[in-house]
Amino acid sequence: MPKTSKAQLKAVQKYDAEHRAEKQYRNRKSAAATFVRKYGTYADIKDLQSIIEDRLQEENTMIANIEFTSEGTAYQTTIQFEQLNDNNTNYIGGRYVATAAVDIFSGPDIDKDMDASLEWYYTDEDIADAEHVKAWFLENLKHEYQEPEINGFEIEE
Repeated sequence: MPKTSKAQLKAVQKYDAEHRAEKQYRNRKSAAATFVRKYGTYADIKDLQSIIEDRLQEENTMIANIEFTSEGTAYQTTIQFEQLNDNNTNYIGGRYVATAAVDIFSGPDIDKDMDASLEWYYTDEDIADAEHVKAWFLENLKHEYQEPEINGFEIEE
């Protein structure tokens, strides 16, 4: 078997140094898979399953912070959306929907400044991206507020 040259060893060391995070990621992923497949007890696997489900729930949640005006008054709301799943979905009007709680405030004091507390249905398409969320919001909002306009919009993921 031929001996590895100094140049090859140096190149491998340089590559490893430049890609340390990727190498650590692959090693950790491999270790986790090996643990699950070969060493984990039933209780370990159930515990990991719970952790994974919690993480998936976090990954499937989107929060929209929206500021809008209607008839010269400024309002704001924060809406939390979850990707549709078996736990949050209903079949209504020939489509699968989830429900968003929409509390609208006209000032910073939650106790005194709540203007409306609404529940609106949404589909996965309604929350596909920022533009869809804005369109969904304005479509639902126009039933409660006259000529609403969005002045501020931010998606937290």
